[in-house]
Amino acid sequence: MKRELPRIPETIPVGKFAAIYEDEDYHLGNVFLQNETISEAIIYKPSFSGCKFKSVIFDEVDFEGVEFLDCVFENCDLSNAHFFKAGIYRCEFKNCKLLGIKLEESYLKNILFSSCILNFASFGMGQFTNVRFEECTMKSATFIECKNKNLEIFHCDIDEMMLWGTNLKGLDLSTSTFKKLDVTQELLKGVKVNEEQALYFSLLLGLVIK
Repeated sequence: MKRELPRIPETIPVGKFAAIYEDEDYHLGNVFLQNETISEAIIYKPSFSGCKFKSVIFDEVDFEGVEFLDCVFENCDLSNAHFFKAGIYRCEFKNCKLLGIKLEESYLKNILFSSCILNFASFGMGQFTNVRFEECTMKSATFIECKNKNLEIFHCDIDEMMLWGTNLKGLDLSTSTFKKLDVTQELLKGVKVNEEQALYFSLLLGLVIK
């Protein structure tokens, strides 16, 4: 998969999240935010471009319709953030905590999640293009009626993940681990699995192995 990388200037000034309120369109661009806690902020359709977030805590924020373009998040905590109908493009999340993040009806394109915790994350009715999850914990994450093109999940813990109504054709799960998955059986065709996983799915489909 060819994934476009974030386009961030080599040097960007240190900034503060509060600067977003100085822009009438709630836009923040080309700044480096570090060691900051954003508490209970509620903004409709804010936008961020060319930003780097390091050790930033998003505490109970509600950014419905948010857009992130060319942003990098490192060691950030976005747990329970409400990003309903977000647009996220050319972004990377590294070593981030995203427990219970809400990204329903969002569009993600050219995105990397690396070594992140995404337990109970909700991606219902989302659209994914060139999105890669690697070495992430994704227990009980939900992908309900999602559309995907080049979705990759490598070396992740996906136990009890929900994949209802989501076409899994071409998705490679063979390097990931799980004891149980909630899937739409009719949409399993074309999914790539290892031998142990093949046994699980055969039992799920009611096959009798002799």
